[in-house]
Amino acid sequence: MNRRPTAPPRAVFAVVAATLALKVIFLAVVVRARPQALIYTDTGTYVRPALALLRLGTFSPSLEAAPEPEINRTPGYPLLIAAAWGTLGERPWVLPALGALLSAGTALVAAGLAARLFGGRAAILAAVLVSCEPGTFFRSLDVLSDTPFTFGLTLFAAALARYACGDGTSPARAGLWLALATLVRPLSYYLIPLAAVLVLVVARRAGRSPLAACGAATAFLAPAVLLVGGWEARNLVRANAFTLSPIASSELLFYRAAPVLARAEGVPVLEMQERLGNRERWYRSGGGTEREIFGDARYADLFPVTSRLSLVELNVRWRRQAFAILESHPFLAAAMAQKGMAVLLLTPPSLILSAHYGLFSPDATLLALYDDQRLGAFAARLARVAPWLFAVSAGLVLLLVALWAAAVRGLWDARGEVPAAVHVALVGTFLYVVAVSAGFESFDDRYRLPLVPIACVYAARSLSGGRAGVVSGS
Repeated sequence: MNRRPTAPPRAVFAVVAATLALKVIFLAVVVRARPQALIYTDTGTYVRPALALLRLGTFSPSLEAAPEPEINRTPGYPLLIAAAWGTLGERPWVLPALGALLSAGTALVAAGLAARLFGGRAAILAAVLVSCEPGTFFRSLDVLSDTPFTFGLTLFAAALARYACGDGTSPARAGLWLALATLVRPLSYYLIPLAAVLVLVVARRAGRSPLAACGAATAFLAPAVLLVGGWEARNLVRANAFTLSPIASSELLFYRAAPVLARAEGVPVLEMQERLGNRERWYRSGGGTEREIFGDARYADLFPVTSRLSLVELNVRWRRQAFAILESHPFLAAAMAQKGMAVLLLTPPSLILSAHYGLFSPDATLLALYDDQRLGAFAARLARVAPWLFAVSAGLVLLLVALWAAAVRGLWDARGEVPAAVHVALVGTFLYVVAVSAGFESFDDRYRLPLVPIACVYAARSLSGGRAGVVSGS
């Protein structure tokens, strides 16, 4: 059995530093020429609570809504925004630069894990792959929570894998990173108990007593109980709802159930979302003011029944609607989930970025096909109206296919080189993110960001060649 070096080679830092420098140069150009390219529809739902926290000391949906408690967004990313702006000022480059730094950190963590599992050459390749993957490179500058979440989740996966190697890493470290990632995005909420089971199993297979194994699982769960459970307790006290965030219920209705019902009735998905109350969702989740979303109409007049409900009560109602729709169309729901998985894994970043950076303005027909995910018709029309964008997008899809293929090959090559629990930790995290992210909204490639570092670690094993040997902490 071979002990792998825990520190990655110096070349890893050179690769990450060079990529970071390129991002800084690109950011300087974008901030001067087109700063709106880094801002998205969801950005305001993070920025407004951050401003309320920074200026008024209260975590509220906005300055105007204070002291009403914000419960739709978890506090992780708004806290980062408030800290960055409080330190450096509310300048347009601060938050994209923070994303670039966190993305560089993700590459370093992935490279460190690759060094631990597969050696120095794999570490360098992992750093190159994570740093240069087009979606990760460009989307890390977005003012959104995806890059901070990816950083936290990668730290968790690396710590859990090291614990599974038996190198003495405390399970509490993995638990802390997962708890922090969950406070950035609730997506990893149900990963907490699943990972705790793995910690318990690893401890028992290492020969520890049932009591000691339970102690390891408790150490893993303690940060989540304190941080995630603490935030749920805060919401119970402030909003009478023991919940991390009610956002999952609205997403279940508008991004899972609405597309299923739209396909069943043969209408566009956007039309079905509007029929189910999508504008109300945006208004109640802090997506804009009453005038911005409803124009001259009043929210209470348009939604006389649901406007009287609290946000928590409204999300309970939406969750019931979603389950009723999905139960009525189980086979169509399964087919839509499979399509969502393919879209998640293969959507090229060029489709969104070309419009955001002002390189391409889609016509109404193309935009309607994109919004409705009519993939064949969309690809055919894109090839006619923007052959250059079609060619770039096709090339990026091939790059993604190559990355996933290399990752699968790396997993196969490493099947007997590291403990099986390491693969369970890494592949399990990957599959969990795929399962919870594979929906209608996954046509936005940013939802794929958390998958890239884990895939790159395995792809680096495949591309590095040679047998890494068995990793052991003893």
